[in-house]
Amino acid sequence: MKTINKIIILIFLSISITACLKDKNVDNQQYGLINLDAKKIIEIPLHSGSVAIPIIDKDTIINIVDVRLASKDVSSEDLVVELGFDRSNKMIDDYNTLNESILVPFPPALYSLLSGYKVTIPKGSNNANLQIKVNSSKYDLSKSYAMGFYIKSVDKPGYTLSGNFDTILVQIGAKNKYDGVYTVTGTSLRAGDVNLSGPIKDATIRDVVTTGLFSITYNPPWADGSDIGGISGTTITVDPATNKVTMSSDNPKLVNLSSFDNRYDPATKTFYLSYYWGNGPTHRAATHTLVFKKQRD
Repeated sequence: MKTINKIIILIFLSISITACLKDKNVDNQQYGLINLDAKKIIEIPLHSGSVAIPIIDKDTIINIVDVRLASKDVSSEDLVVELGFDRSNKMIDDYNTLNESILVPFPPALYSLLSGYKVTIPKGSNNANLQIKVNSSKYDLSKSYAMGFYIKSVDKPGYTLSGNFDTILVQIGAKNKYDGVYTVTGTSLRAGDVNLSGPIKDATIRDVVTTGLFSITYNPPWADGSDIGGISGTTITVDPATNKVTMSSDNPKLVNLSSFDNRYDPATKTFYLSYYWGNGPTHRAATHTLVFKKQRD
């Protein structure tokens, strides 16, 4: 019986290998073990990306799509790669559906393409970037913009367009001076829950994201570092004249704790926050200190 089983396994493996060898897509290097020397592949190495620049009233040139020649050697000739943009709205809709987000198409009036939808990988290199010119002061900071691209063609024969790395969705935004990655310490309270209440665990990190010229949003953590539910859109609004802070969220019951000095310290880039929601400060509450760690990508 063992001998019969071994024979069956060998037959199965033989059939599988033969089928793989006869698979046209494997031969064409669409998937399987890719041989970079056999097929010089044009690709977009990242499926998604984000660009956020400081809010300034001037034209700024930014790289939004990196196009690469996946080959052992650098290009021996100039390669003009054309990117498609006609699927952008569908890519954004699909992303929103999958992630329950609210990205919107980046309005053409807010940018200009420096070389159309074409990028040139120069001789002696392996990559190039699609560049756009923007003025971030004209953004609607209440919106999250995005653009979707795919590889459409290359102007020279002998190159393969990647079947796996051929699209990218780029999120585009602006950053005010408070925007960044912050370390969060302090305490959170969920009455009756000892796991979610108490001091926040060490090394809890949060992105603090621009929503306006003087406002940002973050996801407050429970004591265990998990996100607090029921207060989505938690927003910090800074009075630029006094650096005093007003807390708000989609939950209208979220308000400042009046006995606490909610404020921003520009010298140390630190927010001192205390607020509550639900049935009052003994039911759901947070007293958090947010210390700037680094710029957000």
